[in-house]
Amino acid sequence: LNHVRDAVLGMSDGLVEVLSVTAGLAGAYGNPMHTALGGLIVGFGGATSMAIGSYVSIKSQKEVKERQIERVRIESVAAKEHRLRRIRDILSKRGLKPGTLSLVLRDLEEDEEALAEISIREDLGLSEEVLEDPRISAIYTGIFYIVGALVPTIPYLLIKKVSTGLFTSLVSTAFMLGTTGIIIGISAGLSPIKKALEMVFSGLSAAGITFGVGRLASSFLGVEIGKILKNLITS
Repeated sequence: LNHVRDAVLGMSDGLVEVLSVTAGLAGAYGNPMHTALGGLIVGFGGATSMAIGSYVSIKSQKEVKERQIERVRIESVAAKEHRLRRIRDILSKRGLKPGTLSLVLRDLEEDEEALAEISIREDLGLSEEVLEDPRISAIYTGIFYIVGALVPTIPYLLIKKVSTGLFTSLVSTAFMLGTTGIIIGISAGLSPIKKALEMVFSGLSAAGITFGVGRLASSFLGVEIGKILKNLITS
């Protein structure tokens, strides 16, 4: 489930960010190939950045959790009474009957490993076997970011007219954003339809804003930026 989360978040970021970039470039350049090139560059750059960021973040979280687990294991031997009191308070708040609680604590007093395991789960809310691998998280995030980035970019590679490419990019990205929102909603226990509409609205809004910025940039300069680039390339 952790890696499904990485994949979904990576894809949603790729969809929204690159859709915004390509919409802005379409407004500024007026050239589908330049727009596609910019989208691909941003997409691969963003995927690298997201993968590295995910690796560093998950690795740091894992190291903190591992230190917490190690501390609890040490306390289960060197400060057993403290650990037993903590477990007694936790289990009593959960409604465990006094007689059953006494039997549990008696067994835990004789079994330091069991005391550590229960403390890790009940006190810290952690489990060693479910700690996320930062390398796998980075791979999932990076790959699915690229997948998301390709969705709004590919139409500009296949369609020569920039306005048609922009429309196709918006429609295909909106569909993928809606699908991603449904998956997030289901996995997080939220309303899938509400989450889908939220993601579609936010993605298309960002694209609309950046398209307007691109058109304003082109208007203020008084020329089509794409024509300048074309002249520079041919010269």
